[in-house]
Order: sequence, then structure tokens, then C-alpha cells
Amino acid sequence: MPPWMMGLGRLFVEQGVFLCFVIGVGGLVLPLIGGSAPPADFGSSRREAWRLAAFAAAGLAIMASMVLEQWGWPRGGPLLRAAVVAVGLGVAGGTWRPAKPGVHRKLVWLAAFLMPVGLFVSGLWPDYRVPALHILFIGGFSLMAFGVATHVAFGHLGMPMQAVGRPAVIVLLGVTFLLATSTRFGADMADRYFDHLGWAAAMWLLGSGAWLAYLGPRLLRKTSASQP
Repeated sequence: MPPWMMGLGRLFVEQGVFLCFVIGVGGLVLPLIGGSAPPADFGSSRREAWRLAAFAAAGLAIMASMVLEQWGWPRGGPLLRAAVVAVGLGVAGGTWRPAKPGVHRKLVWLAAFLMPVGLFVSGLWPDYRVPALHILFIGGFSLMAFGVATHVAFGHLGMPMQAVGRPAVIVLLGVTFLLATSTRFGADMADRYFDHLGWAAAMWLLGSGAWLAYLGPRLLRKTSASQP
């Protein structure tokens, strides 16, 4: 198989799938997390038909950006992808709107902004592409996944934000994930490369482990109580 095809497949798997999920699903989930009304169903009006066409165009543009990157546009491809993600999350996902109170909501919105940032940096600085993409992977994908999971878990556990306030564990989650992002990003500029990788991994594991220890037992008790 030609090397360019392997590279294109890697881009589809590592970025394309998740970016399309984030823009498509985020168009519904992010407004709900922020407290906005859910969008109307596709096909319910001419406006929604145009929204459907816009989502399809965004997906095609993401695919096209990856083809351009493999055809010798290491700057233009990621920059086009970053612009599509920024517009998709900003318009469809409503990331330009202020969110309701809640640390996990702030983390979700921060992740939505870090995704295009990571892509922009990788396009502007192609020689530093791999570290820059960890802004997308750690600060974007993983932080958003845990932020959305926290929102869903609070809902199923009946824990409104007015009651739980600002959980220290959720704050710890955000701090450790951001530390992991910055540590991994700076690893290639440091003399002790593998030390930075180890600390970045340790920070991510600390935050995700604390999150699981905080919500895991509550979810298990909820599941046990709901069983006959």
C-alpha cells in the first residue's frame, strides 16, 4: 500500500472519526449542557434542512483537509481543519455562548476551544506537529469526554450543580488534564523527554483515577438500588 494512503488512513482514524463525532454530536449535546433549548429535528423546517447540509459540508471539508495534508499541504490541511472545527463547534455547538454555572461545563467549553487550537498550532508549526496534536487529544478529546460524562453522571445521580457546588475532584480533573497537556506539549523542547512523557501520563491517570473513585461508587450504588 502506498505510504500516502497509510498516512491518510491514520488521519481518518486518529482525527477524522472523532472530529466528526464532536461536531455532529456536539451540535446537540453542547447546547443542552449549556442550558439552551435542544435544536429542532432535521427536516422539520427549511432552516434545519440547511443545517443538515452544513453538517455534511463540514464532514466533507474535514476529509478534504486530510487529503490535502497528504498531498503535500502540511500547513493548509490542518489550518482548514481547524477552521472547520472552530466554526462547527462555535455555531452548531454554541461554544460562543456563556455556559451555566458548573466546573464540568467550563471544562467542556474549554475542551471545545482547545480542539481547534491544537489543529492551528500543528498547521502553523508543522515540525512540531505531534506535540501540538496532543493539545487536541488530551486537552480536547479526553477533557471533553470526561466533562460530558460528568454531566451525564450528575444527571443520573440526581446531583444538580446547586447541590454539589464545585466538587474538588472535578477541579482536580481539569487541573491534571491541563498539566498533562502542557507537559506533553513541552516534552519535545525539554532535555528530559521521557521524564516529561511520564509526568504527563501520571497527571492524566491521577485525574481520571480520582474522577472514577469519586463517581464510580455512586453510580454502582445507583445501579444496585434500581435493580429488583
